[in-house]
Amino acid sequence: MAKLEEIAELLTEEIEGFNQSIKKLEELTSKINHIKYESDISEIRFQIEEQKRKLELHSNYQNKKLEEIAKIVSKARIFPNWLVVLFFVLVIVLVVIIVYLIFIKTKKLP
Repeated sequence: MAKLEEIAELLTEEIEGFNQSIKKLEELTSKINHIKYESDISEIRFQIEEQKRKLELHSNYQNKKLEEIAKIVSKARIFPNWLVVLFFVLVIVLVVIIVYLIFIKTKKLP
């Protein structure tokens, strides 16, 4: 009988401890349910706007560089101007030499 009383006493203590734990959980649950929170996304918006501004600046910089490259490429030629002038000068000199040689050869024949 003593053992049965001990077991009953232990069970009642455990049940009381369990009930106290349940009361604490109920209190915590009610506190958690009554907590109100506000989501503040202003910092995120600020960071997004800052990133957007940086991207626009970078895009503008790239567009300017692209325009500069397009101007340089449009002015580029296969042959430089001095080489074209030199080629025509050499052609003219060769034509003059050939005409002179032909003129001299035809003059000596008769």
